[in-house]
Amino acid sequence: TALTNLQSIDISNNWLGGKGATALSLGLTALTNLQSIDISNNRLKADGATALASALTTLGKLQSINMSRNEMEDPCLAPLVLALARLTRLGESAGISAAFQQLDLRGNRISYAALAQARDARIKIR
Repeated sequence: TALTNLQSIDISNNWLGGKGATALSLGLTALTNLQSIDISNNRLKADGATALASALTTLGKLQSINMSRNEMEDPCLAPLVLALARLTRLGESAGISAAFQQLDLRGNRISYAALAQARDARIKIR
């Protein structure tokens, strides 16, 4: 379908919450050329972050995701880091030069310690 060629999606400021993020994650897996996602200010919290993390590993061309202002706390970060680290390793092993570049988490309640763990996994966080 035409959507498989979609490279960028901005669904910011829609207050999706966990249920909306779960529904979105099911559709994201078909967007194989997606490079950028802006899902900021959607009240994702833990449920939404976990649901999206499961879909991210299928997006081999993803370069950036904006998840700022989503009321996320430290526990939300672990599934995202695992998914994005896996995505980065897959990109590197496939020789993709435009592998994942940036995760924007500004405006969430994530500690410096949790952010340091993400950086240790070579995830670039803003």
